[in-house]
Amino acid sequence: PARTFTGHFEDFLYRSAPAVEATNWDGNQISTWHRNTGRIVDHNVTGNSGFEWPKGSGKLAVFASGVWLASGRSKAPGGEWQDEIRTAAAEYTSEFVPGTLSGEDGHIYEIHKAEVDAFLQNDYATFYTMSAELPITEGTERNTATVSFPTDDFVNWPVDLGAPWVDANEDGLYNIQDGDHPDILGDQFHWYVMNDGDATIHTPLWNTVPMNVEVQTSIFGFNQAGALGNVMFVRWVMENKGTDELDSVFVSMWHDDDVGDAT
Repeated sequence: PARTFTGHFEDFLYRSAPAVEATNWDGNQISTWHRNTGRIVDHNVTGNSGFEWPKGSGKLAVFASGVWLASGRSKAPGGEWQDEIRTAAAEYTSEFVPGTLSGEDGHIYEIHKAEVDAFLQNDYATFYTMSAELPITEGTERNTATVSFPTDDFVNWPVDLGAPWVDANEDGLYNIQDGDHPDILGDQFHWYVMNDGDATIHTPLWNTVPMNVEVQTSIFGFNQAGALGNVMFVRWVMENKGTDELDSVFVSMWHDDDVGDAT
């Protein structure tokens, strides 16, 4: 349904899809709500700007933000190049849905360096008895709780979908009892995969033919003093999983910045 947020000038259409998730990344002085449909800053969780900085200050910087991908030409197998704009974009609405084109897992996985360090510095039996105080998302709240190791996301790390990992015994099978573990960056690492293959979700934005891309998204940062403590990194790995070739492809980020507050 279309929703209007009081005090902000945009009306937007938001379409949900199966397995849509939102969580908070708060690995340093930044706190941002993001969603597994390409929005790295999401306003839908609280109805206000999704990006707070410094964390805990109540000062907001970005209402919403997402990745934009577009191509200008396409060629079907055995066909000729056609001038045709296709998009896969995330803004107030999104042309992405969670998971792979074949419908596999789109869960937002969260791994902390504290868990990886505990795993690497102890034998498995000891690691299995350990725990730590870690942030967890509960609905629209981000709280701290005692979390037992190994976490579900650590055990079920989706290496088959492209999540980075260390294959300790080089057997090609992910098994943490063999020493395998997620290969993360920073102190807090979020990872998920999404795709734009559902033609119906392209209708509300620009109504283009899907690009049929899968995008693996990593969000990470470093909890330390200085500049790096005020930076959130986003890495996208984009693959054309469709049958058509795409040319003149552009990638960008879209922002709706509201320094201070959306009102």
